[in-house]
Amino acid sequence: MTVAARGYLVKQEFGGYYLYTDKPAAQVEDYASGIDVVADSSRSRRQLAGLLNGDCAIVTGTFTHFSNEMIAIGYYRSELGYITVHAVQKTSCDG
Repeated sequence: MTVAARGYLVKQEFGGYYLYTDKPAAQVEDYASGIDVVADSSRSRRQLAGLLNGDCAIVTGTFTHFSNEMIAIGYYRSELGYITVHAVQKTSCDG
């Protein structure tokens, strides 16, 4: 499913990105309530690298929801799912 989600991007020490709709969750880095952000192209990696930790952004991409019927192979820490990024745009989360 293609989505455009607005939230706070947080880059972890190991290089993973998470998107949080809630600023307090972003500040404490609650992995379970965040959404893993997967950059599958050099363009999306450059766009993510251009943002500062905690910046608000609109992430457009394909969302994959985790469920009991799905096994995610890789290093995913979210309990919700992940977005494979097509585009990232810095924005405001106020209002």
